[in-house]
Amino acid sequence: MAINFDDYVRVKNGTLRHIVGRYDGIDYKFPPGKSRDVPVAVAAHVFGFGRDEKYKESVFARLGWATNSEQMDAAREELAKITFDPVPPVPGSDEYETEDETVIEDTVPSRNNGSATSAPSALSVGDAGGRETAPPRNSQRKTLEDDDQI
Repeated sequence: MAINFDDYVRVKNGTLRHIVGRYDGIDYKFPPGKSRDVPVAVAAHVFGFGRDEKYKESVFARLGWATNSEQMDAAREELAKITFDPVPPVPGSDEYETEDETVIEDTVPSRNNGSATSAPSALSVGDAGGRETAPPRNSQRKTLEDDDQI
């Protein structure tokens, strides 16, 4: 299964705060000064990425940055320190191009007939089409650390 890089965004926490946001039953940690690639839906929910100003006010409250209108300007300044960039293609993926603009094809021999096939993506998770699923009830909460792979 191929990953659509448009479904992910690279979030860099330029603040001095350790930020934890929860989306779809999963905690996402954003350590100060670090970048991590997350689904666009996570960035939209946790930071208001791509959302209007009114929605971002709920983000400020959820993150504990602003509990009243006097704190909104400081919260906006803090949010401006969070950057969002496209996720570059992974070497070996169909979308990855080298400097001479040739596509690198990562192949492995097939066990079925000995012919080469594309290698499975290391980023695919679970059986939900590469998307993390919420943990079942009565299970321990899944927390993604900055060195975990999604």
